[in-house]
Amino acid sequence: MLNSDTVKIISKILKNKFEKLPAISSAYIYGSVLTNNFSRMSDIDVLFIIDNIDNPNKLLKEIKLIRNTVKDYKLDINVVFMDEFIRRWHIYRPPTYFYWIKSRSVFLWGTDYIKDVKESEITAESLFRRAIDLAQSSRSVYLNNKDDSFWESKYKRWVSTLICEINFLDNELEFDFKICAPKMAKKYPEIKNILNLLQDNPSMEKITGVAENLVCFIRQNYL
Repeated sequence: MLNSDTVKIISKILKNKFEKLPAISSAYIYGSVLTNNFSRMSDIDVLFIIDNIDNPNKLLKEIKLIRNTVKDYKLDINVVFMDEFIRRWHIYRPPTYFYWIKSRSVFLWGTDYIKDVKESEITAESLFRRAIDLAQSSRSVYLNNKDDSFWESKYKRWVSTLICEINFLDNELEFDFKICAPKMAKKYPEIKNILNLLQDNPSMEKITGVAENLVCFIRQNYL
């Protein structure tokens, strides 16, 4: 395993600090820490799947307070409640989010619910809905000058992720957008503007152009 020493250290920290919270049903480390793209400045991606509870705010506050005691590593904690997980709901991604975690994660404790996520759950329709969500929201930012500088990096990341997810429909699971984008642009010249997202700071005009293009592309090729 890449960065195995770091993973062991982080696993121990998480278990020591968070395993005492009984509402956490499952805990995972995932993302760049398990790849050769990881550096000491990178976030440590953590997923907690949590039982449905009547007072989530109290638990979230407790998780936040505990997280703030971890000084040597930057934890990026994702909390998903059981109702959300069962329905595969996630604000940033359709079911690929959980499938990717299954493909690249370390299970820490609890019940391993991620192992039951199936590839067949990822459909063109779910990616089409995601593309429409991104196109609608990014066009609103672009048309109304809604603090472009704030949103540019976020939409760049979200749309880049969608492109990797579309690539999955061609039976390729590639997490690295810098690898995925040139391959997709070469295979499908009609979406070659996705290469604009390889720029450090693409404008909202360019990002929105990519998002709108992807809606048409999915509709014409996969639905």
